[in-house]
Amino acid sequence: MKKYFVIICMVLAILSILIGSLFLLRSDRDDVHLSQNSTKIYKGREELLSIDNGVIYNFFASEVIRCQDYFLSHSPMQLEICQNENSFQEYARFREIIVSPDQKLIGFEIQSDLLESDSVVGVLDLSLQNPDPVLLTNYYLGNEFLAFSPTGKYFIYQGECWEGNCGLYIYDSNTFEEVSAINHFEYQDMRQSNAEFVRWISDSEIEYLQDGEVTQQGIY
Repeated sequence: MKKYFVIICMVLAILSILIGSLFLLRSDRDDVHLSQNSTKIYKGREELLSIDNGVIYNFFASEVIRCQDYFLSHSPMQLEICQNENSFQEYARFREIIVSPDQKLIGFEIQSDLLESDSVVGVLDLSLQNPDPVLLTNYYLGNEFLAFSPTGKYFIYQGECWEGNCGLYIYDSNTFEEVSAINHFEYQDMRQSNAEFVRWISDSEIEYLQDGEVTQQGIY
């Protein structure tokens, strides 16, 4: 029995060392990553952006459709997160982050625990000192940051969805201005099909799927 006890103690000690080593490796990582609770974006140990950034809450409180009177009258909890900054920070989080090839930009999505299918798309310019996030979409169903072009000159996101049918929007990474839109209509309910991003072919051309057909389109 004593022999087995010693063996068990040795195994537990080894496991403890391995777990500690993994923890140290994770804490010393130098890539861009989310915190464990997805409320902060880090590069190594440096905090780049937090969900409690004032620009984020002010955007939600003043610009987001979900925080307008019509929606607020139907949901007391939604009223709480739209009008109480602490409540917003408690329920909001980053859903995904994508780093540009040149490491200068981070594309992200912000989501609320209360409305998991809805999200806001934004970018953070790391080339600036103390940068604030730039939020590109309203808080709505289907918004998704998709990808940077091969050199990072452009990025593309999915948005303005209506009953599962979405548009694709390509932006200049330097100016954050829209340079091309696919499956875009003045009114969302006019959209009859979904445009699904497939891949960047080059910095000036993408491939997407619509109505069962793969289409290539240049960026002008």
